[in-house]
Amino acid sequence: MKKINLILGILIFVLSSCSDSSRLDSDNYETKEERVEVLKKEIKSFSEFENAEFKLFNVNGFSNSRTTVPGASSWDY
Repeated sequence: MKKINLILGILIFVLSSCSDSSRLDSDNYETKEERVEVLKKEIKSFSEFENAEFKLFNVNGFSNSRTTVPGASSWDY
């Protein structure tokens, strides 16, 4: 019984850690206004930009969407 609980716990952890909230892709947004708005929420920009193309990954998720144990991300470097 303990073995089954352990396996289920690990499975739930792995599935919740691999969610799409850890990826941010400009291909998912139709207009340049949407892309710029989404990107400005996630990065510190020291200049203005009118359009953006990006493929970002953050193991902790974006916009404070962390639901599991935190891991290393670009914020740590």
